[in-house]
Amino acid sequence: MSDLPASSGDGAVQSLARFLQRLHAVDRESCPFERWLAVTVPLARVRADTRLVDEGDFDDERADRSTAELLVDLLDRRPRAEELETGDLVICHGDACLPNFLVDADSLEVTGMIDVHRLGIADRHLDLALATRSISDTGLNPGYGPDAADQLLATYGRPADSWRLEFYRLLDEFF
Repeated sequence: MSDLPASSGDGAVQSLARFLQRLHAVDRESCPFERWLAVTVPLARVRADTRLVDEGDFDDERADRSTAELLVDLLDRRPRAEELETGDLVICHGDACLPNFLVDADSLEVTGMIDVHRLGIADRHLDLALATRSISDTGLNPGYGPDAADQLLATYGRPADSWRLEFYRLLDEFF
């Protein structure tokens, strides 16, 4: 999807939003994989402790910070147990960045997804956070930008919680 020309951006973004709607609508009881915070935050800690986190790949706003600092931030910001993903758990791709979606160049419809090793039941904001971050990054995906990210959220059709979007982007730094 990231290889499409800029002229295809609007249609591709709308198609991705519709694809995420369909994925998130699949009955989560059919998915055996768990990616909610009770699983992913401890895994982030393990990855930090075993030095598996690539500090050279942090998002620009965190590029000057260490893994240890980000872990403290993540643990401080993690919602309390009673606030965890209540009622918003769906099947998520888990790494919903543009290169992980295949798009037909003529119809601009998403035809598939790759790199699904992080697929599982999680808060829908996980996919929305990573998709909008990827779309906004014109250095990696020059055919898009912040307006396209806003369009994805508008087409998706559900309100997005900006705090959750930022939290899931922070969590993603560990993977």
